[in-house]
Amino acid sequence: MKILIKDTQVGTLLGFINEMEIPFKKDFDELRSKYGEIKNLAILYYKENDDQHNDLRADAFRHILASAYFTNRIGDTPTRYLGKGNELAGYFRNPVQNLKNLFTGKQLIDSGKDMDIKNNEIGIGLGRKYGGKNKDFKFFEVESKKIVDSGNFYVEDGKTLFKNFKSTT
Repeated sequence: MKILIKDTQVGTLLGFINEMEIPFKKDFDELRSKYGEIKNLAILYYKENDDQHNDLRADAFRHILASAYFTNRIGDTPTRYLGKGNELAGYFRNPVQNLKNLFTGKQLIDSGKDMDIKNNEIGIGLGRKYGGKNKDFKFFEVESKKIVDSGNFYVEDGKTLFKNFKSTT
């Protein structure tokens, strides 16, 4: 079995799963496609505005929406493993880059795994809340945007909600 290399970590993980014989394989094909759409929506909603915190918002939106929709389609356990696997892939990629940065005097990279895992859990909760209730992608898009716009998502430390966050910049 080979691991398919995609332009995103999630694409790689979904590609790997796509190679496996699993009962809900066709769902993963849809999820891989939806993740690209989710990334584009995050850019549309948050990256085109002039706000210093839009990277946090875009990242949270991506994690919450993907986790909510994936949970609704395949359940919370596979979604949780995909999310943690995604963070693990980022962790292994970043130490190599950090070693290079250490020797070149550049800033070290924090993968943001604590924040991402907590925001995934928000999405998993949303997906579970409406699981089996025939909710479509657009429903989860709107609900995820409401969560992010209200500041009810986690920042880098994985402990502080954005609405309680005091920026130092």
